[in-house]
Amino acid sequence: MKKILTVLIIAMVAFSLFAETTGTIAGNTGQTTLTLEASQGGKLYHGFTNTNHDSSSAIVTALSGDATGSYTFGTHLDLEEGTDPQSIGYYHLYTTGNNQVKVTFVVSPLHLEVGGLHYYVPYQLAYTKTSGSQDVTAGTVGTAPGAPTISEAVVTGNTASGDIITTTNNGLRWATLSLTALFNGDSNADLPESTGEGGTGDYTGTVVANILVL
Repeated sequence: MKKILTVLIIAMVAFSLFAETTGTIAGNTGQTTLTLEASQGGKLYHGFTNTNHDSSSAIVTALSGDATGSYTFGTHLDLEEGTDPQSIGYYHLYTTGNNQVKVTFVVSPLHLEVGGLHYYVPYQLAYTKTSGSQDVTAGTVGTAPGAPTISEAVVTGNTASGDIITTTNNGLRWATLSLTALFNGDSNADLPESTGEGGTGDYTGTVVANILVL
C-alpha cells in the first residue's frame, strides 16, 4: 500500500512540474535594450617646434605638454645670406573639433636697439606643408616686408600678416609646415654689431600664430 502511495505522489509531482513548464508564463517576455551613451570633447593643439613631426600622434605628444607651443629657434641666422632660405623650424596644427579653424601668421622683422637707434631687418617667410590630412589647406608663400636699405631699417618697424591654414570637414585634421626665412643679404651687410654674447642682445623677431575658430 505504501509503495502504491509513493508511486502516486511521485506521479502527481511529475505531473505538476510538467504542467508548469508547458503553461503560460506571466510577465514581460518582449525584447529589452541596453542603451549606451558617451560624449567626446574636441581637441585643438598648435605650436612651433624644431622637429618635423610627421604624424598626428607625434604632434599631440610634442604639444600637449606645452599649452602655448612657443619655441625659440636655437641656431643663429645669417643676416648677410641672401640666396638660400634658412630653415627656422616647423609649425603644427591638430584639431578634432566640429568647428573649422583658420590660422594667421603675424610676422615681425628682426629688431635691435643699439646706441639709441632701432634697426629692423625684414625677411621673407616661406612655408611648405610637409605632411598632414587633405582637410587642411595651406596658403601660398607668406612674405614679410621687403628687405630695406639701412636708412629704412633704422626708422621703420613693420609687420606682415596673412592666412596660412584653413580646415574643412570634421574629425581629425592635422598638418605640419616647414618654415624658412630669406634675407636680402646685401642690404644687411652694414648693420651694426649685436650687443651681447650667448644670444643676449641679438637681433630678434617673432612669428605669431593666431587661431580663429569659425
